[in-house]
Amino acid sequence: MRERVWGYAQATFESAPDLGGLAGELKAFSALVASSADLRAVLSAVTVPAPVRAAIVGDLVGSRVSAPSGRLLGFVAHNSPAEDFVADVEALAAAAGARAGVPAGGTGQAAGLGLPGPLGRLGALDHMDGYATAVLSGLAVGPAMDEVEGQLLGFARAVQGNEQLAAALASGQLPGELRSAVVSELLSGRARPEVVRLATHAALVSRSRDYVSVLEALAERVAAESHRRLAEVTAAVDLGPSQRSRLAGALARLVGYDVEVRVTPNPQLLGGFVATVGSTVVDGSLRRRLERARELLVMPAGVLLGRRVLPGHGGGTTTERTLD
Repeated sequence: MRERVWGYAQATFESAPDLGGLAGELKAFSALVASSADLRAVLSAVTVPAPVRAAIVGDLVGSRVSAPSGRLLGFVAHNSPAEDFVADVEALAAAAGARAGVPAGGTGQAAGLGLPGPLGRLGALDHMDGYATAVLSGLAVGPAMDEVEGQLLGFARAVQGNEQLAAALASGQLPGELRSAVVSELLSGRARPEVVRLATHAALVSRSRDYVSVLEALAERVAAESHRRLAEVTAAVDLGPSQRSRLAGALARLVGYDVEVRVTPNPQLLGGFVATVGSTVVDGSLRRRLERARELLVMPAGVLLGRRVLPGHGGGTTTERTLD
């Protein structure tokens, strides 16, 4: 299982109001997939893009599972390799059940998915990226995010500037569990809860010599989060609350995380919208559709929408055949 997926799952397990219920929902989803060879084949197919896989999973579970389960399944669908998706869900179901004290009754795939030991720097960064995605998911873009960034960076500087603190947290004198406890003691009540969670978990999963650099990377990641989660939407007309909500849901399914929609009206689009989320651009404008239709009209004869027009038998007629 990829560290990013396991990091997200760890954060989800920590904050789930009913971990036993979450484990049961994951187990039920695994059983559903296991009962259908066709469904298992589709969800494991490397030819199916991750957003499509996530959309299929979303359609399957709908509102029938809790929000934490739905978000976790969607994250796994977006971030696990296709060939690992089914096994990863099974392993997470077993891990959640073991953590909640629920008898596994299955294949025991949770083995090795306990508390993460010290990881190499790249592994720790990947793990913390997934963990941070879950921790920051409920935080609004704006001043709160800026505060988290500043406190993480401030704590990293404090560790660097205090010899005793650096000796305890960055020199390898303490095992990860004790370093995590020290960080919790230092920050609890003095920093935002999100900062406490990120800093203590980073102490648990990273090597002591990497701890400060992991904190700095987390601060940079939080700084980029506002841009990453803001969907800049240009629409032909302003959108009402329900339209914005539906669009935000559709974009979230596409990119794999919740987004905040900011709309700028532009009548020149004629209809539809253009949305930019980070490096992803979705052009659903009527203007673009008309331009595409114009391009098709001037395309060389014989090539149209992935089809080739072949000469018919007898010279005068033609027959259209699909290339795929």
